[in-house]
Amino acid sequence: MLLHQLPIRPRFLVGVTLIAACGAGGPPPDSKEFVESDREFVEPQEFRRTGYLQTKGLNESSGVAASKRHPGLLWTHNDSGGDAVLYLTNLEGEDLGRLILEGASARDWDDVTLGPCPTGGSDCLYIADTGDNNHSRSVARIYVVREPDAVPLKDTSSAEWWNINIYYPDRPFNIEAIAASPGGDLWMISKGLADTAIFVFRVPHSELTHETIHLKPLVRLDFNPAPALGQLVTGAAISPDGKTLVARTYTQIFYYEIEGDKLRRTGACWLGHREPQGEAVDFLNDELLVLTSESEAGRLAPISVVSCAGPS
Repeated sequence: MLLHQLPIRPRFLVGVTLIAACGAGGPPPDSKEFVESDREFVEPQEFRRTGYLQTKGLNESSGVAASKRHPGLLWTHNDSGGDAVLYLTNLEGEDLGRLILEGASARDWDDVTLGPCPTGGSDCLYIADTGDNNHSRSVARIYVVREPDAVPLKDTSSAEWWNINIYYPDRPFNIEAIAASPGGDLWMISKGLADTAIFVFRVPHSELTHETIHLKPLVRLDFNPAPALGQLVTGAAISPDGKTLVARTYTQIFYYEIEGDKLRRTGACWLGHREPQGEAVDFLNDELLVLTSESEAGRLAPISVVSCAGPS
């Protein structure tokens, strides 16, 4: 979507150590409940460019999911306006085939994650067709596809899929981040564009067999949207051990320890302009993240790995 330029590295408080849960159907926590700390963003401990997305037509990588069954392989997709296609690549960005969801719509695909299938037995790809910059969609969707056994793909393959319709309690949300826990729960985070707060939703794994799901905010994140800083959530991921959730923005990565229905901030990392337009994130292991970005000025979109847990 929009990358908001920032001329210098910011130095400001990133605090709030614990995020309170929202009451069922009630208002989100008041910002006065949050306590600031004196922690600042840290620089990445490691940031390494591993390759560029070489697949023809893949120029707006908006989501990424690292395969667990096929280590080193990544699933990604284009942003809004693209075809209903998942692309398979690796850390070098090689074209390893395409998975077409025939008959599906890609109104605004904004993220993808891998987690246990709703009925178990294998891993599924969950595609968040939940982007809504104008807050005008009456229904959003999550597409579900079983991860193929045979990879790389033979150029182009078709996939069986089904979708889950997503409704909100009182108004539409613009969600560009989705992450699956090892147990199969889906965590979703609103972007914050045109909002005054950023909200987290969670769909229990047991509900993923439903055709329709009504989302309610679970918690409110402890930082507010700041477009001038690129501080809008564009991706999320949960570590393989299920202990850590990260929320990435265009310029930052926020780390949280998952404590039941609450999230405790453990660190924050400053990416700055290392990417043309950073959109996606996933864990390669419990510490190392993979990032993908949109392309810029005709140049291929980069793939990077980063470690930046920051202070706890």
